[in-house]
Amino acid sequence: MPDKRHLFLFAALVALASCADTTGPPDPGDGTGPTILKRVAPAGSINFSIAAQGGAFSESGPGIDKHSFSFWVVKSVPNVANIRYVSADGTPTSTFMSMDFPANALKHFPDGSKIEKGDSVLITVNVDPSLFLVRLEPSGLEFDGKHPVKLTIWYDELGDDLNQDGVVDTVDEDILSGLGVWYQENEGRPWSIQSSDNTPGSRTVRTELKHFSNYAVGY
Repeated sequence: MPDKRHLFLFAALVALASCADTTGPPDPGDGTGPTILKRVAPAGSINFSIAAQGGAFSESGPGIDKHSFSFWVVKSVPNVANIRYVSADGTPTSTFMSMDFPANALKHFPDGSKIEKGDSVLITVNVDPSLFLVRLEPSGLEFDGKHPVKLTIWYDELGDDLNQDGVVDTVDEDILSGLGVWYQENEGRPWSIQSSDNTPGSRTVRTELKHFSNYAVGY
């Protein structure tokens, strides 16, 4: 488990990367949606570095609160983006999130225009520093249903006390069995359950994305 006092994020991207966007993540909603898992580490201690094909782009460091980054995806070129926790000394530890882009995943731009072979799209990932919630941009980017983007999120950071009340009991067991991925089209819109696969043994939830929006792990 990552050090709770010094928790950072490391993004290993098989892609061309750009400098991080510091735009914050969205509000989790108006309380009518899911109960989103909360992080163990305090807000403000989340960070990451970017290492990409053709170069390394470091956006991390003690005391810096960065939780957003961007990278390019090209149609016809497969990509995998892995976000990993990093200890205080900069050593990558466990994985938080992975996105797998098949070669022909890109289909339509948010305006509905077709993405042709060789076209590139700047992908931005905003990671919430307090919740298991990410905003994926550009919102509305559409993927081919035959080649969806595969999203995996690990929640092993929480251990067995999923609601963090200091007691591991049947409540946590119920939460574990009911975990899934939820999505929100835009900030302020209702949350909806996304078809997903929860694997308690590996502490992961997996889903296939047909478009970009806001995604969270909750129950």
